[in-house]
Amino acid sequence: TEKNAVLWAILSAITGIAALYVYYFLMKDFYRHERREDGFLEDLGKALAACGITFIPRRDYQIPNRSFVLYLVITILTLGIFGIYWLYVLIKDPNEHFKYHVIFEDYLLKQLETTV
Repeated sequence: TEKNAVLWAILSAITGIAALYVYYFLMKDFYRHERREDGFLEDLGKALAACGITFIPRRDYQIPNRSFVLYLVITILTLGIFGIYWLYVLIKDPNEHFKYHVIFEDYLLKQLETTV
């Protein structure tokens, strides 16, 4: 669903509860997105194989299904120190995901160009 970034930035600055929702959404959304994308790439690989094009997408890094409650409890128990790592994870996971996009998109284009 579409989220208004300015509204959520203001709500997060005023109250930490909005920030927790954003953390939850980011943790779960990228995990679900990557699983759906993996299914799509698997189907794409099968379709291309039927056309005689080799395409085997292999992801080096998979976004793990992290527990929001566990991260929240550890952040509270460490008086917020774990929150630094939590923020790092929220930044690292999408970056790794999009690095893979560059690799598989380039590979896919090369495979398609050789057949055309």
